[in-house]
Amino acid sequence: MRIFTLSGYQAYLGLGLTLFAGLLATSVQAQVTLVTTRNTLGSTDFVDWGSLGGELTSIASPFSINSNGGLSLTVSEFGPSFTRANEGGVWGGNFALGDHLLYTDVSPSGNGPITIVFASPVSAAGYQIETATGGVFLARLRAFDSSNTDIGTVTETGSSHGGSDNSAIFIGGKRLTPDIKKIVISIDSSQFGDPARFSINRLDIRTTGTAAATPEPGGLALVAGLLLSGSALIRRRRK
Repeated sequence: MRIFTLSGYQAYLGLGLTLFAGLLATSVQAQVTLVTTRNTLGSTDFVDWGSLGGELTSIASPFSINSNGGLSLTVSEFGPSFTRANEGGVWGGNFALGDHLLYTDVSPSGNGPITIVFASPVSAAGYQIETATGGVFLARLRAFDSSNTDIGTVTETGSSHGGSDNSAIFIGGKRLTPDIKKIVISIDSSQFGDPARFSINRLDIRTTGTAAATPEPGGLALVAGLLLSGSALIRRRRK
């Protein structure tokens, strides 16, 4: 029969701690975390679509734009062009009054999705979004890294209506490190017709790292069990 020494039990406990650290790092990088407020996103930069021109300006797809901090972005959609709109003007929805919007256009082919490619990867990106028709919708944000690998998707349900009351949902995704090279913005469904046409307001981005995410409960329970077992064995050995 094999007999473990105290140092053997300590090694066992050390292994559990190593597994915990590895699990934490893997869990954080394995997903894009949903963010539903601008404050939570913790942006360090932003893109104001108003720099593209006044209301009703038509912007051919794709186009390039610089963030307030100088980061270059390439923006495109399936349709031939975007339209610049303002909340309370051309757009009568539930963004904040006067918000500068990027609209997927009024033509039948202007149905999104919007694809945004960053010159340098970011750790987080987010915006408020609303459909052109009223009702409930599902917004989706997909993130890709520099090798064009899909690194995660987040979704959020919203409701499109009038009022210019700043109640449009905010949807964003964040990672621990700046490895988001591209995001794809789309509307999956709508309560009424014309589900694909939509607008987004200011794009907030974070170019530095973000706070670590919490690992999955199941994985934590497994590692915690290993640690507790190792600690119990050490206590019994000492007695």
